[in-house]
Amino acid sequence: MLNVYSDSTGSAIRALSTLESIPSPIGYLGGDFNFPLELWDLEYSRRNSPLAEVLADFAYQHGLYYRQLGCPTHYPANSDNPSIIDLIFLPGNDEESIISIGKRGESDHCPFFVELRFPILTGNKPPSIKAGSEADTQFTSDIMDGLNVIAGLAKPQSCDNIIHIMTLISECFAKAWEAHATPSRTSVHSKGWWDKSCVEAWSRYRESDCSSDEWRNMRRTIKMAKCKYFDNKIESIADHNKRPWDLMAWTRARKPDSSEAIIFKGEPCLTTEDHWNAFQETFNSAHKRDTYPTHLM
Repeated sequence: MLNVYSDSTGSAIRALSTLESIPSPIGYLGGDFNFPLELWDLEYSRRNSPLAEVLADFAYQHGLYYRQLGCPTHYPANSDNPSIIDLIFLPGNDEESIISIGKRGESDHCPFFVELRFPILTGNKPPSIKAGSEADTQFTSDIMDGLNVIAGLAKPQSCDNIIHIMTLISECFAKAWEAHATPSRTSVHSKGWWDKSCVEAWSRYRESDCSSDEWRNMRRTIKMAKCKYFDNKIESIADHNKRPWDLMAWTRARKPDSSEAIIFKGEPCLTTEDHWNAFQETFNSAHKRDTYPTHLM
């Protein structure tokens, strides 16, 4: 992913064209490039800038294509002619990413939002069914229906009949799993409490051009989802595994202490007696030495 800002002299565009090693493939190239071109601004009628053509060639060489935003993105304060200088380039085979334009506000640029679909999020994740979800309910229901049908069959009278019935049970579970399990799109930022209601609230917020009312509704929905998730966690720990200490962060693995045992005569002092002997022989200077009691009279 390359997020670029190029000033009015085109420094970033020159840097891109001269770089010898760029991570490949590039999944996203976007930003404020400050150079219009008829390719991405159909109303631009002046002479095309050579640097804009350099940018277009760079994108084409890396398999990237400009995505039409549908409206101007730059509204200069000293001119009544808006232009398109905020650009997004995506791979030619990317048909799933979603692009939308936000409200300009007090800025002279319109923000754009890009929801990218990376195969890395789903390619190496096995399918799963989230506990307590609608898919989980349907999965259980399909299994129960299938087992009821199998139970109505004739009772097994031979080894072959038993194998046949076990095969039907296995197929019942497999079909239910394939029908409702979906690949997980988890990442390091994924949260266990994020559910379908959060997705719907987030979609409404995006579709409303980030209105303050939908923002409050989304935060309220997320708060309720968090409460529901952690209440279920607490109930599971209290009623099922009976390990309330799982709720305590202090019971987790800790780093070892940054202290070391006292070494005396090449051996570590591990007991109270060892420490006593070490301190006694170190700090009692009269130990094992001749004394004259008459001097103490």
